[in-house]
Amino acid sequence: MTMLHSVRLMRSMPSRMLFNLRSVKKSSVPMCVTFSAAAGNLNIYDEKQADEEERRRVELYKEIDNMKGRGFTDPWDLEDLMNSKTTYADLPDWSPALVSRLSQERVKIHPDKIPTLSTLARIPLPPPPPPHPGHGQLKLYALQRKRAIFKIIAEKVEAMVEPEISRIKEIVSWEDKQDAVDELFERVEFSLREKEEILGKHPLFSSWVEKALEQYLQRVQRSQEIDHNDAEHKDSTTENTTSMDEDALPNAEQDSAALPVFLDCFSESDSEAENSPKILHPLKLFERGQNLGRMIEEWDLAAHKTSKRIMIRQCTRQIAQALEGPVAPRVFVHGQKGVGKTATLASVVASARKSGHIVMYFSDGDHMSKNGFYIEPNAKRPGIFDLPILSGQACQQLLDCHKADLEEFSISRETLEVYFTADQVNRLSGLTGEEMKLVEVLELAVEKTAVAPMCYAAAVDALMKQEKKPFLIVSDDFNSFFQPGFYFHADYDYDVKKAIPYEQISLFKPVLDAMALTADEGTDPRTPMMMKQGGIVVGISESRAVGRKITDQLGVNARLQASNDAVPMIVCEVPRLSSIEVEHMLANYEAIGFGKLRLDQGDVVLNDDEVTYLRVVSSGVAQNLMDVCIM
Repeated sequence: MTMLHSVRLMRSMPSRMLFNLRSVKKSSVPMCVTFSAAAGNLNIYDEKQADEEERRRVELYKEIDNMKGRGFTDPWDLEDLMNSKTTYADLPDWSPALVSRLSQERVKIHPDKIPTLSTLARIPLPPPPPPHPGHGQLKLYALQRKRAIFKIIAEKVEAMVEPEISRIKEIVSWEDKQDAVDELFERVEFSLREKEEILGKHPLFSSWVEKALEQYLQRVQRSQEIDHNDAEHKDSTTENTTSMDEDALPNAEQDSAALPVFLDCFSESDSEAENSPKILHPLKLFERGQNLGRMIEEWDLAAHKTSKRIMIRQCTRQIAQALEGPVAPRVFVHGQKGVGKTATLASVVASARKSGHIVMYFSDGDHMSKNGFYIEPNAKRPGIFDLPILSGQACQQLLDCHKADLEEFSISRETLEVYFTADQVNRLSGLTGEEMKLVEVLELAVEKTAVAPMCYAAAVDALMKQEKKPFLIVSDDFNSFFQPGFYFHADYDYDVKKAIPYEQISLFKPVLDAMALTADEGTDPRTPMMMKQGGIVVGISESRAVGRKITDQLGVNARLQASNDAVPMIVCEVPRLSSIEVEHMLANYEAIGFGKLRLDQGDVVLNDDEVTYLRVVSSGVAQNLMDVCIM
């Protein structure tokens, strides 16, 4: 070995090995033996370091598993998956055969695919979950907890008292019967207090037992009176009961035993390439980044392209019941972000159009409140401003969805003169005599943008005053019409600094006049300008850039007007998903091939721990549940 080779070798060795080399000079041990000892020491050091790293890695994995709050752990080492040569193209194509049997059984589609409003109003549906204390509903949550405790006590009181009722009924003397009831009150309280070790110590336990027993005895007394009346009027009562049972709405017991039902908006006239069915026109995909967590994104990402499903919930049924009432209602839909307000409005639109209603659907109120291309003053009505392009699109929507239904309607010359100038009325080619076909007015709006706002206003006015067919207006992002405006014109403000209020824009005026809501505190309620048949349903948005104060004040004013019996205001809250609704929603995700459940083949829906984890991590919010099923 040359000197140069020795220097290079020493420079490349660790310091511990150099120490051994230095000792070689003073000993007679051969150099090869010294090298073998150094290599052994190095291997021992590496093994200890590897063991220490493995111990730390195991402790870290264990700590992270405990932080998740899950009752099970996923494998941390994915060597087989990482070493696999499988690509996305090698995965099998999705097909309905991959759906598990449990998901197929859980997903129930309505027999008519889209039920009518009358059918929808009578479908038994599972109840919503109780209020969540973390969502700002502390008082409602406390009230619900008290009711749940009282329900437990009432059931136990009824089970304890039921055998004693027949004995008390046989007592002839009224005084003896009253003494027996008094004794029953005392005995039930003491007996139940001994059995309930926890609730029995509550300060209100005595009043709860007394109230539960009193309500049960009142029900028994009412049932006796009804049986007595039935015996006297058996024939007439039988006929009336039969007719009432056919029109009866679902009760709490039927709802408790019910399972979720889906409606399917896809029809034979829809193509697989379209993400939005025709019955929900003009609902469509928004620009990139605005579809996250929305119903339309679910349809876009699903592998099953011939299915556009929406879960029917009790809030949807509540709106259908209001629309089936004798008076055209105003419905105010609200709820926290992501619970499904847009899906609720879409299901109402589909059901109403299936029922033969004429529906004008503003699916994106936020877009309409900002992007109207240009605005100009109305030539006929001072102080009113027009959005010609958006007005023409609204008229096109009515033609696309309801042209056959609108053939029988006409607009009188008197109505046309309210919105058109005298010169414009004289130049209307379709005006024959004293009226003009409504379809011709809408077609004129599509052909000539300049007169589209006048045609739109006249058509909506005629539809609101007619009584042949119900006219329904549905508007999403309703709170966007109360934010600081985005439309300016010198005719409104010479300096063009003040935005035009939305109630002075002809496109939004019918909607705002019908709801008659304001975002101001302490103002007197306005008189609603309602249609004769149909109604108006609006929903607020929690994902748009609208001030919190505006949205909250709209809800407060809507509740204040809910007591107006002449023009009813229905305040409908879209709640979170209940436990059973989460299970059926996950089954639907697997059935349509959505997210990580596409090739799951039942691994998630059959795992109770995984289903519970998804429900907890999403808090029952539909949008959050969709997100965790994609990730």
